Amino acid sequence: MKDQNYWDLINEACLWVGEPYFKNNEDKANYLVNNLSKLSKEELIGFERFVVSKVVEADHYNVLALLEIMEGSGSDDSYLYFRYQLVMQGQKVFEDAISSTESLVTILDRHFEYADGECFMYMADKAYTNKFGEPEDCYELPNAHTEDIGGYTKGEAWKMEDLPILFPNLCRKFNYTI
Repeated sequence: MKDQNYWDLINEACLWVGEPYFKNNEDKANYLVNNLSKLSKEELIGFERFVVSKVVEADHYNVLALLEIMEGSGSDDSYLYFRYQLVMQGQKVFEDAISSTESLVTILDRHFEYADGECFMYMADKAYTNKFGEPEDCYELPNAHTEDIGGYTKGEAWKMEDLPILFPNLCRKFNYTI
């Protein structure tokens, strides 16, 4: 499958769940698992690789700033869950978060829960198990066929005191101050 086909699956799940963004994550994950269960082993591995590649792409200073502004701080785990959650908001929201972060001010909710993104981490593995049963070897699962999520944060680094200048609308919405 091509990347756009995977985006189409995610975008369809977003439409099915409806707005607001960054809500109903468990429902969205379950919807995706059901649809992913229709794919072949190769397509499931492809989906997992696609999602992980986007999570790696989202390791960007603008995304880190967004989490800092919304939550005030975050652990490595919360940053990882947030990036998974960001991918699962669909192609436009994902791309805007990196390139046009301030534009997200209109869709973000002040009661955002970043931890909800954890439910998206093993969707392909769940779909695999649903379709093919429990594997004898964990290396058969789609998750075993992906790159490391670690790496270097891309983009331009910032200082916390610069966030209100760089992202004034988001800082106002989330009452972010130094």
